[in-house]
Amino acid sequence: MLFQFFAILGFGAIAFQDIKERMVYWFLFPMVALFLGFAFWQQSNPKVFLLFSLTNLFLVSTILLISFLYTKYLARKPYLNHSLGLGDLLFFYALAFGFPTLTFVVLFASALIFSLVLHTVLRTSQEKPSVPLAGYMSLFLMVLFLLSHIHPHIQLYLF
Repeated sequence: MLFQFFAILGFGAIAFQDIKERMVYWFLFPMVALFLGFAFWQQSNPKVFLLFSLTNLFLVSTILLISFLYTKYLARKPYLNHSLGLGDLLFFYALAFGFPTLTFVVLFASALIFSLVLHTVLRTSQEKPSVPLAGYMSLFLMVLFLLSHIHPHIQLYLF
């Protein structure tokens, strides 16, 4: 519970900085990864944690490889800092340590959809054309963590 609280604070800091400045202090990503990892570790055992974390890391790496290949060869644009920021990349990897694989996939996809919808709605009122993806995803996860503490039917660690 304590680690989840600190993860929520980390999500809040990432969301605030990314949405406001489009830049996030690098140390927030490993900090969130540690807090999410410890929160998940408390809910499972070392073998389960390791198995799910490695699977999630593989999934994130595969997604990033596919998006890199698409951007480089089909869209013919630079990948890093044009299509995806370094903070977004670090945030994806930080999330990989926090959840069982099925929960991770559902949360990752839901956070991406939330980010798309939120950016579409707020696009006209924003000064910068870039998408604060890590910030929007952090906002989504922060609200979800808070709701999981309020509502007992929201379970983040089912496996």
